Amino acid sequence: WLSSHLLHLVEELCTKLLVIAKGRAVAYGTLEQIVAERPALAGRSLEDVFLMLTGDGSDRPIGA
Repeated sequence: WLSSHLLHLVEELCTKLLVIAKGRAVAYGTLEQIVAERPALAGRSLEDVFLMLTGDGSDRPIGA
């Protein structure tokens, strides 16, 4: 496990991601899996994906 806000490091070292926003898990899986479940994120960088998932709270939590 690695907990970091250094997304370039996360992208380099990790095969799976857990994105947490406001204490809730909003995404889990490989970057490809996370993007595949959310077509609006296609072609975005990990930083963009992170900001979109955590920025406005519009994405649904895991299992919702």
